[in-house]
Amino acid sequence: MATPHAALGSAIATALSGGTVSAYDTLAVQGGTPPYVIFQAQNAGEQEYTFNTTGLRTDYVVKVLSNRTWPGEAQQVYNHVHSLMQNAALSVTGYRVLRCRVTGGIKYRDTDGFWHVGGIYRIDLQQT
Repeated sequence: MATPHAALGSAIATALSGGTVSAYDTLAVQGGTPPYVIFQAQNAGEQEYTFNTTGLRTDYVVKVLSNRTWPGEAQQVYNHVHSLMQNAALSVTGYRVLRCRVTGGIKYRDTDGFWHVGGIYRIDLQQT
């Protein structure tokens, strides 16, 4: 089965384009102005669904980075990002999206002073 990772990343970028800040796959552009969204695949595996159809389960980290002293800005932006991602109607050629749901949260401040606030989204695709 050909995996649709590039198409799935593109579908997530499209979903996040309705947000209030820029979104980047894996890395932000050098010199980008926070806050911004980073999304990245964490793992992927083939799944078997009913009637011998196959699909793909992928977990994506989707998080807001902000360099403010407190996490309020990052949390506010993430609330909007979550509304775009939770149950998103992603479009991936050759697949039907069965689920796009948050399974866990992320909230920490790194050593450079950036808040990371977001979630881990499980995305299940079924090959059509």
